[in-house]
Amino acid sequence: MDCSAPSLHQPANEDACIPDPSPLNRIFEFNIYLPRDPRSIYQAAGKVVPPVPLYFQALPGAGPNPSIRVVREGDVSYLHVAIDMNGFSGQIYSRRIVAAWAYPSPDNWGLRSWRVRLNSIDVHDRRSGDWRMWLTTPNTDREWTRIIECDNCITEGTLTSLHVSGGSLPLPIETGGLLGPDLLLFRGQNVIVQASGYAAGFEGLGDDLGVINDSWPQQSADYSRLSDAGKYTLNYSVFPGPAPRRPSLSTSASDLYSAYRLTPGNIPPFPPPVASPVITSLRERVLAPSAQSTPADALQFRKREEGPGKTLDSITVADFRQSLTRAVSRGRATKVERTLLKLQQYFEEGLRSGLRAHFLAGLPNRLRWLKQSLPRDWYDKYFVAIGGEINVIGDVNGDGVIDAEDLQILDSAIQGNRTLTTDEFLRADVAAPCGDRTPAALQSDRQMISAYIAASSRDANVPGAARPAEMKSACRPGAVIGSALIR
Repeated sequence: MDCSAPSLHQPANEDACIPDPSPLNRIFEFNIYLPRDPRSIYQAAGKVVPPVPLYFQALPGAGPNPSIRVVREGDVSYLHVAIDMNGFSGQIYSRRIVAAWAYPSPDNWGLRSWRVRLNSIDVHDRRSGDWRMWLTTPNTDREWTRIIECDNCITEGTLTSLHVSGGSLPLPIETGGLLGPDLLLFRGQNVIVQASGYAAGFEGLGDDLGVINDSWPQQSADYSRLSDAGKYTLNYSVFPGPAPRRPSLSTSASDLYSAYRLTPGNIPPFPPPVASPVITSLRERVLAPSAQSTPADALQFRKREEGPGKTLDSITVADFRQSLTRAVSRGRATKVERTLLKLQQYFEEGLRSGLRAHFLAGLPNRLRWLKQSLPRDWYDKYFVAIGGEINVIGDVNGDGVIDAEDLQILDSAIQGNRTLTTDEFLRADVAAPCGDRTPAALQSDRQMISAYIAASSRDANVPGAARPAEMKSACRPGAVIGSALIR
């Protein structure tokens, strides 16, 4: 795992992060809890029935076979699973465990097959054009399918083909083929279709494309669904798939079905679905069936904390510099520059939008963070022109950031080695006497700007571009050093 702050969902913690690579030399243990044994439900209602077999199997896959043990505690049954990863050196562990009470039915409990067909995708906001996108349909084999993975390949409009691994795949595509198996659903279950994705960026600065999370009754229909971020619309159809094979029950299976079959006038008073709750924590602490459970209204749920890696305000300068170095060394400089171009366009669009005042309030501070983080040639290429446009009070050279370079220009002017331009003096004129270009007056400007820089200095290991110290400009009533001159 990459343990830098931009790569982690939660705040960086060297003690908690597992560096890559890391051996898995341990035994993983967990429980799979099962629905109540049908026989125990009938017995609680006073009805004598034969036992229902428990079927379970670990399907083939990559990695060691799990050890599975059936555990029964009263009327609660579960599978205790242990996976010995000692000595495992593979890159992927992938196994599936299936389990069910093998209670048969002549009509397979109304099992039906449904097919999902992806017809097209309407792109409303392409962002970087470097899309990664998945479609999910719950099934027993391949629940998610990567449908888009390409760089600079997405244009706004209707997609009639998909781009994956350098190739193009014409639409439509459907389950029962490229989207995995058809959906097999029992009575009362819904057709579920989900989609998610992001526009790839650099080191956590990618852009969420939004999620579609649909659940429909079993019926033939066409759907057009907008993602929750408004970036795309998924156009798909649902219709019946090939009919599942009807079961052929053996004599013993037919007898078992008949023993449990209920008919009018022969329905005993069944207990509630869960009579003896078992609460298990991550430490495998199992309460006794008679233990007091916690009322739902007494539970306090903790909101998920958003970790770093999503915005500039949550990444430290030091971590971002490290990420840049790593990306360039891996040949990803082009992707980094695409992300910087996207950020430049975002700033420019904000200055031209109805949110101009909002952008002006925070933009100087973000430019300061970027100049501290980026190589100088990249900052000059993508952001220095924005600094010149907004005219930050105290930023003598007009690159958008108040720093030592501005003091050097003032020193040169004070010593008589150069004359400040009109724009330079406009930004430098922060202290009384205002409008005075004499060396003594410029020295007063320098002292105030120098004090601002010292008060606003920030540790490169502290996350975010926190607001610098607030110092009022003596020459502009109500304005502070570090704010933009234009409105």
